[in-house]
Amino acid sequence: MVPRRLRHLFDNLLSNSLRYRDPGKERSWIEVALRETERSYEFRVSDNGLGLPQGRPTEVTELFYRAAPARAAGLGVGLAVVKLLVEQSTGTLTVDSGEGQGTTFVMTLPRYEIDDFLC
Repeated sequence: MVPRRLRHLFDNLLSNSLRYRDPGKERSWIEVALRETERSYEFRVSDNGLGLPQGRPTEVTELFYRAAPARAAGLGVGLAVVKLLVEQSTGTLTVDSGEGQGTTFVMTLPRYEIDDFLC
């Protein structure tokens, strides 16, 4: 995966976690984790923000979906682009969220050999 693409993915996931902090909670947090397997890298971005309504976490990656009111900043394309870029890299993006519980995005990307990019 091209480094700027990876930077775009993380920028989007982290900025969403910051944007949807829960102002009612005394402490907001974001956790970023990496797990390496023989065939892939699993990146996890979790937060204790507002979360999503029950039964709707997958909608967040649909084009123009917005969890915020229409007056809030953003077009609703960021996470859809993240999902598209991950899938173009033969990876997966999953979402786990609960209203008031926060959200976790898990991005799994395949491992590549350096020669895959130098051909």
